[in-house]
Amino acid sequence: MRFVRLSLLPLEFIVNEVMTFCLSCAECMTTIRQEIINKNDKSLVPRETPRRIIQKMALVGGWRINEANTIDIFDGLKNSWTVSKNIGINKTWFASVLVGYWIVIIGGLKSQALLTSVTFSGVAKWSSNTGDWETDVAPLLVAVTWHSASVIADKIYITGGETSENGKTISSNKVQMYSVETNSWTYRAQMIQGRYNHSSVAFKGKLYVAGGYDWETSSRLDSVEHYHPNANVWTAFTKLTQAASGISLGCFQNKLFSMGGFDGKSYLSDVWEYDETNKSWKASTSLSRERRSAVAYVIPYDSII
Repeated sequence: MRFVRLSLLPLEFIVNEVMTFCLSCAECMTTIRQEIINKNDKSLVPRETPRRIIQKMALVGGWRINEANTIDIFDGLKNSWTVSKNIGINKTWFASVLVGYWIVIIGGLKSQALLTSVTFSGVAKWSSNTGDWETDVAPLLVAVTWHSASVIADKIYITGGETSENGKTISSNKVQMYSVETNSWTYRAQMIQGRYNHSSVAFKGKLYVAGGYDWETSSRLDSVEHYHPNANVWTAFTKLTQAASGISLGCFQNKLFSMGGFDGKSYLSDVWEYDETNKSWKASTSLSRERRSAVAYVIPYDSII
């Protein structure tokens, strides 16, 4: 028996044929059986490199209702974008973040009125609930629209936005931070540049904001800056390749992306990846359609949306 390479035989054959009719070899067969099980259990095989987590990136929302109601999904394995089904959001120009199994929709425009409330909406993939809205969250410190939201260490950061101050419309540089534990908002250090219709994303422990529009100069922005939560300080970062409002920043597979937007003449489908080695933005695979003012999420690869 020692010359027979039993460990290469199917486990079913070892159990149903050999172990049944060769009782005198039961002890030997038990050892071989365990070797086969261990060989098939890939979790027991040491890996030289970490196992890659397979995920997708989703852009949610947009400038117009038909954009706000669809999700554009990037498949990292296929290196392509596809448009998903309608998700039933009936307002635009909102900010949103992903917290656990909920998408948090913050502020925005509905019936031509600024919204200061924060509402929770269930989504089929992430929740088996009915999808009803909940409104028991503390309101923003200041009403804004065309703002942006991101999460770092269970804190929601609202950056900039269009608002009214002393009867005048301005591009805000204020940062409002929400604590889930206390259900309250506080101000943090102001951004270097006031902006609205911009984008933000949490990347490697910092908060990045990019692009947007400056009401005072009536110009679109190519500036990028990042915020260090512990130091409560903003620092200038590498500028975008072109000035645009409504871009979408995203973090995917440990890389920073800028997607879509509006350059003042047309909607964009361009995607740019930040090259940390050369400190510059390089062209990547384009979106499946032009999209402006969406929010990027990283979702499981087998998501049904």
